[in-house]
Amino acid sequence: MAGPSTSRALTQVEQTEFLEEILDDIVSDFSSESDSECDIDYTQLVTPGTHVVSDSDLSDNDETQEETVQVESGSVSSEFVWENIDSFPASRETFCNEYGPQFDTAELDVVGSFEKIFDIAIVQLIVDETNRYAQQEIAKSVRPLTFRSRLWKWEDVTVDEMYVVLALIMLTGIVQKPTLRSYYSKNRLLFTPFFSETLPLERLEAITRFLHFSDNSKQSEYQGPPKLFKIFPVIQHLNDRFQSLYLPAQNIAIDESLTLWKGRLSSKRLTERHFVEKIPATGKKAKPQRRCVVCSRQGKRKDTVYWCSDCEAAMCFDECFKKYHTQLHF
Repeated sequence: MAGPSTSRALTQVEQTEFLEEILDDIVSDFSSESDSECDIDYTQLVTPGTHVVSDSDLSDNDETQEETVQVESGSVSSEFVWENIDSFPASRETFCNEYGPQFDTAELDVVGSFEKIFDIAIVQLIVDETNRYAQQEIAKSVRPLTFRSRLWKWEDVTVDEMYVVLALIMLTGIVQKPTLRSYYSKNRLLFTPFFSETLPLERLEAITRFLHFSDNSKQSEYQGPPKLFKIFPVIQHLNDRFQSLYLPAQNIAIDESLTLWKGRLSSKRLTERHFVEKIPATGKKAKPQRRCVVCSRQGKRKDTVYWCSDCEAAMCFDECFKKYHTQLHF
């Protein structure tokens, strides 16, 4: 039976000798490789017509150096001018573009400026798509139309009428009221005669009901962003008009929008982490309830005490919460 193996630590002298042997081997290998590399003829690797710069060319003198290099295919003369980087004359490029409006603005008024952006082409497109969508909805109607139905009274909209609708929509942003019918109210506190004198309420509601910008039957051929299919023709037209009507100057200030927005993004709804919580109590109710957004989409009327505080949407605790945060169309 063999006895236990014993090991002895190296002394300091033995360690020094061992390191010297290793260093000698490394130096000898490196010198042999250097000698073999020196035998290579690098002139064979130079492409004919290429200017070769030697170490002597990189001297620190500031004089202009000219050199003619002889290559196997012939002689090529090249001139190089070496300059100190401190002497580089830096200057700002001169802005020479013609900025501003790219059309005659001498006799242009507010209406003319608006028609430069919303020209006949885009308004005609809106008119065609609105009339097409209205006919599609009338054809899909299963129940017989009543006498007071908007579909029964529908008449194709014209270009002039669409301009009037766009003007009234913009006016609602200046004269702000809670509902569309408020603009046609005869109450002396809310009375705004311009709306009723311009377009009847029923006609305005019918046009805004069928207002459309794209053909739904061509959605399979659409190649743009999926969520912008409904309004993509208008966006594309406005981008083209903005680029052609006005060129910006040299100094441009780009700032973020400060408009308060309380909408919900589907990307945030489907990607970020969400937690179910109880709807916080208010001053009137200790356990307030809200209608479930998922059940409402399915035609059900169901109240719940739970919600997602990030989305500010109420939903049932079990299946609705999962559907709302995992499915694009719930």
